[in-house]
Amino acid sequence: MSELQQEKGTLSFQKRSQKADRALTQFLALVCSPMRRRMLELLASAETESAIGLSTNEIARNLYLAPSTASEHLNSLAKERLVVAQKQGSSVYYRLTDDPRVRAFLHFLREVDDHYMSSSQRESSLE
Repeated sequence: MSELQQEKGTLSFQKRSQKADRALTQFLALVCSPMRRRMLELLASAETESAIGLSTNEIARNLYLAPSTASEHLNSLAKERLVVAQKQGSSVYYRLTDDPRVRAFLHFLREVDDHYMSSSQRESSLE
């Protein structure tokens, strides 16, 4: 999308629309929170375990948070439609949506993990 072209000694690229740029900024601000990032990863790891997802209390317990704090973060993710909430009795369960931004972001995180795992393995083999 941002194909670079040489033009009179400067580089130019195709810019995003203002709407797309605002959406990207909002998404990145949301997922760059370490806690919300961990929540997305936790929900991704739970997908094979439970079709209904994880309750607010399960998420809070796994991430060592107060349930109210977990709930605030989860509401932010739900507002952006990255997770979906389902109420069952007195509990609220969350799961990831099929939003391509979520899948791409989780793929990016796995790539980062792989890169740094490979780097640390290379470094330890040199010692």
